[in-house]
Amino acid sequence: MALGLLLVFNVISIPSGAKPATMITYPPHFWYHSYPSGADPTNPTMMSSGSTVTLDIEVVYYDATARVELPSPAYWVTMCSITKTSDGSAVQTVSMGLPTSFPSGVQVGSDLCSVSVWQRSWQVPSTNGVTYTFTWSVDVKDASGLDYGTQTLVTYGKTPLSEPDGMFKINGKDASQTSALVVLSPTLDLSFVPSQNPDKITSVTVRVMKGSALMTSFSLTKQSDGAYTGSFTLPGYGTYELDGYVNWSGGNPLQKMSLIANWESPGATLQSWLGLNQIGGYISLAVGAVLTVTSREKPKKKTK
Repeated sequence: MALGLLLVFNVISIPSGAKPATMITYPPHFWYHSYPSGADPTNPTMMSSGSTVTLDIEVVYYDATARVELPSPAYWVTMCSITKTSDGSAVQTVSMGLPTSFPSGVQVGSDLCSVSVWQRSWQVPSTNGVTYTFTWSVDVKDASGLDYGTQTLVTYGKTPLSEPDGMFKINGKDASQTSALVVLSPTLDLSFVPSQNPDKITSVTVRVMKGSALMTSFSLTKQSDGAYTGSFTLPGYGTYELDGYVNWSGGNPLQKMSLIANWESPGATLQSWLGLNQIGGYISLAVGAVLTVTSREKPKKKTK
């Protein structure tokens, strides 16, 4: 049973046969999601100063459609270097440690993939009006320590100065400072509550993506108390990205939410996109359970 768990979570791998002396692996996808996610310093992800946010990086390690698999992410080294964009001065380097989860069946473009997720809490400095550069590095290694190369990604975040600020919520949970949410019902209740410069807000919009495809974009309705509310029903099981934007009178829309919402279906983890490790792991778990039950059976007494 212990062997089964190690296989299921890719801590150890089943040998797939003899490999050539030189093997080239060219994955069709690698980067999947990040928080902060702003791709440009002029349009960074907005973060409330002094708040605690969840740094999040998610990458593809197994493409079930293309049948391309990288070594187990349990052996990878993932770091996030945070600097001030203005002068490049160091703020903090965060070791992301071990992966926190391995969602499978994630649609990336037209492919079904397995994703490795790293998350760590980080306290945003209390100074307003500062743009930060987040340099992500993922060093891909296998169980023997063999280095497959390093991939890097740069994103940006900013604490507001004259910009509006506030909090997005989904189903009553803070969605401005997190990056993943599992829901068991397709209907999402969304809201945005302003906390700074609400008079500069012209509208609040939410964009829904599935893979690389834009599904819809809609505006929340302003209420008498100043909050913006709305709802959206996911069209089916799967993984969706929800991005929330505050449109204001002073410039480009401000991104305040970048969240992955998983609508789980019963038995979703046992679909055909499981890799060799997962199949072997579940077989090992089943055999272990049978052996455990058998070992506990008491021998029958002999009758004279």
